[in-house]
Amino acid sequence: MYCGGFKNNGITTSAINLLHNLDYERYRVIVMDTEALHDDCKRNFEKLDPRVLRVTVVGGMLRTAAESKAEERLFTASHELYVEFGPEGFLEDEVKRLYQRELRRILGKTKIDIAIDFDGYFKYWTLLLATSGANRKLIYQHNEMMQEYRKKLGVDYKHRVDLNVIFLLYNSFDKIVSVAEHTRDLNEAKLRHLVENSSEKMVYVHNSLDYEAVLKAADEAPDVELDKDSFYFVTMGRLSPEKNQRVLIEAFKEVVAKRHEAKLVLIGNGELKEELAEVIGKLGLEKHVTLLGQVVNPFPLLKQCDVFILPSNHEGQPMVLLEALILRKAIVATDIPGSRSILEDGYGLLIPNSKEHLEDGMLRALNGEVPTKEFDYVTYNQHAMEMFYRILE
Repeated sequence: MYCGGFKNNGITTSAINLLHNLDYERYRVIVMDTEALHDDCKRNFEKLDPRVLRVTVVGGMLRTAAESKAEERLFTASHELYVEFGPEGFLEDEVKRLYQRELRRILGKTKIDIAIDFDGYFKYWTLLLATSGANRKLIYQHNEMMQEYRKKLGVDYKHRVDLNVIFLLYNSFDKIVSVAEHTRDLNEAKLRHLVENSSEKMVYVHNSLDYEAVLKAADEAPDVELDKDSFYFVTMGRLSPEKNQRVLIEAFKEVVAKRHEAKLVLIGNGELKEELAEVIGKLGLEKHVTLLGQVVNPFPLLKQCDVFILPSNHEGQPMVLLEALILRKAIVATDIPGSRSILEDGYGLLIPNSKEHLEDGMLRALNGEVPTKEFDYVTYNQHAMEMFYRILE
């Protein structure tokens, strides 16, 4: 398995949860990643179940000049190669040899039965597993992938260089796994022109949970003391364009004008931290909105807050919503496929994705108008693991 670098995000949480739930009487697991992990990533890497064999990759790839040229052709002209040679022939033999040698360098002659790209965002790892020769190969889609393809940071597309190659490599995998049914349906509709037999190959498997860890962590002493006379909204996630925190803050300005007791806490770091801090200052919300940054254990704070709010533009299956449900939080979320897959049966309030509706949703929450329903996380998790085992067969 490759799990995505163990950054502080939902993919990492989902991977750690899955590997804590796995039946190790049936499977022996190797997780590969780079040796050059940052401190937060190293801490997450260490959270893996102790029965997981952790392998870190050092040094660079061994390659011939012909293999380097073939790899460059793939990276710069993947779609031209795909159009000319089709899904079976666009990946040249030199590229296959290069990545097969690289896997031997990492794992030696270890026989791999199942290869899983649990991340699905980095072409090096996708190529490594797509060419692995494993009996069964799976690649995950943790989001609406065409939205990810279009995502910009400033003037640059964040994922486009990698996804140009990865989308075409989907044909080298036995299953393409979204994390929710609505997300799968959208991904299949947008990518079926690139994936042979997409209706059968593109499936969904729910994220698994470590609910005991969440409940235990939530009982620890909080790092932040909340004002007992205030009503707290909390959101958690990377400070990134698709999470839509700027519009949430702008909507919250209107909420505060009507309900002075309202406060908002944002947990997480990211590339938009300075921009969001500037927005908070310009709107005069310093006493009502807190950018808390990354928190080692966010669950005591989440437990204390009144409402969890998720304003995202797109998600796969948000782990933060499942964690909020474990803690029996009232939830307001924008009505996108990933959030709908969790909340649509009465577990929270789904609202259209706009500033005006975010304002209205928060005011309704302040008035106690958010539907709530008890979440059976034990049964949910059993079903999620059964789904996962089925796609391994």
